[in-house]
Amino acid sequence: MPYNADPGKVRLVDGAADALRRLRGAGLATGLVTNQSGVARGLLTEGDVRAVNARLLDEVGGLDTVQHCPHGPDDGCACRKPGPLMVLRAAAELGVAPYECAVVGDIGADVARPGPPAPVGPSCRRRRPCRRRSSRRTSSPMT
Repeated sequence: MPYNADPGKVRLVDGAADALRRLRGAGLATGLVTNQSGVARGLLTEGDVRAVNARLLDEVGGLDTVQHCPHGPDDGCACRKPGPLMVLRAAAELGVAPYECAVVGDIGADVARPGPPAPVGPSCRRRRPCRRRSSRRTSSPMT
């Protein structure tokens, strides 16, 4: 839901909580990187974002990192997806290299990256997965 300021309106996509449980069960770190341009547009406050993220974390059983960008599309920041800064921050917090992380999104522009397409195939499968380096689990959003 775009520009959601109401934690009560958080609704997970079918299968999302189960998928995250399975990833965590396999020892993978999980996190959230989210554009929140509603803050820049005056439609949301940082408190709204934290409250909605806290509800999301409750619904999915926690995440290992949460990063959000409060900037608008024309602000020119490096953190707004598909820019790299939120993923770099998340990787640093998780103690892994950025190339060990996968980004999944509901909007193609959020996961697009500049330049040639990312490699897919046997060479990618040989990379070590993004494994959790500690057992810390976030139950409330971190900003």
